Amino acid sequence: MQCRYCQNYPWSQEHRGETLDPESLARLMLQIQAADCHNLNLVSPTPWLPAIESAWQTARQEGFNLPVVYNTSGYERTDILEHFASMTRVYLTDLRYARPETAAAASGAPDYVDKARSALQTMSRLTGPLRLDPAGIARSGTICRILMLPGHADEAVMNLEWIADHLGNAVAVSLMSQYLPAHRASETAPWNRRITRQEYESAMAAMERLEFEQGWMQDFEGDSPPELVGFNMPAGEGSAGHHPHQADDQQKRSET
Repeated sequence: MQCRYCQNYPWSQEHRGETLDPESLARLMLQIQAADCHNLNLVSPTPWLPAIESAWQTARQEGFNLPVVYNTSGYERTDILEHFASMTRVYLTDLRYARPETAAAASGAPDYVDKARSALQTMSRLTGPLRLDPAGIARSGTICRILMLPGHADEAVMNLEWIADHLGNAVAVSLMSQYLPAHRASETAPWNRRITRQEYESAMAAMERLEFEQGWMQDFEGDSPPELVGFNMPAGEGSAGHHPHQADDQQKRSET
């Protein structure tokens, strides 16, 4: 994908970063575990999955047992997901678009809708429902993010309805208001603005109407400081907090 609003474009589109061989990556995995992290979060890992799997297998032989989070835009092939399923405990995926023309204009991926919806169905089948530990930390399952996009609130509602119709309302959904016009988004409307409160409230109303049993609705952020963009984000900072859906609190209580 070539998302015009990508917050992490220096890595995803300008090829910045560090090169690691599988042995070095395995050592890094063990360091992450030694630092008491909750999981190993692989962001857009697909192009490097063979090397990652090799590193994961090496690390496991040395005691690595953190849950692996497959953090993805959702633009995935189902056969790849099946092949690497044994490595993944949590899928953190997206449904960003409901129309091919929007996906083409924003991300250069006109087949995104079919691919991402098929991928979400496969992920849900592979992991089952989201399961939390007593502290509320995800241990396994699938979480689907719905990132609200300016001028396309109706597509967020369409995707929520699609999830409810095809997977049921037990799927964990994270409704997000944090869109920023990063990278090349400032060049073209409507991508050059934040979402409006009215746009966000339309999706919130749909999420309530469809009675999703667990998930989160992010605070409406309005005009966030520009430094809170992907690679510029200061250490210790993050996007606005998520407010757990009321049913999610009930789910946590039932599992504790």
